[in-house]
Amino acid sequence: LYPYLSSSSSGALMMGLQYCKPMILSDIPVFRETLHDGQNCLMFPCGDAEALASVMVEAAQNRPRCRQMADALYRTDFSAYTWESVGRATLQVYSSV
Repeated sequence: LYPYLSSSSSGALMMGLQYCKPMILSDIPVFRETLHDGQNCLMFPCGDAEALASVMVEAAQNRPRCRQMADALYRTDFSAYTWESVGRATLQVYSSV
């Protein structure tokens, strides 16, 4: 569960991805760039507690859909988001300045 109000990145999310478990996230830009609502996660409007509660109930009541999302996470290539990849990209930015 990632009910962030804002973020430019999330180490917790990157760690969580490796477990390939169903995820519920606020629809902030960094999460929308990484995951796909209804395909490999469930998203809710940022700051909307009622929507969050609704998505949580949906996930609890629909185990087959949660398994499908977990399977989709497993098949998704997140290699661009590993610590090593992020470190290399950061080094390239610093080297270019």
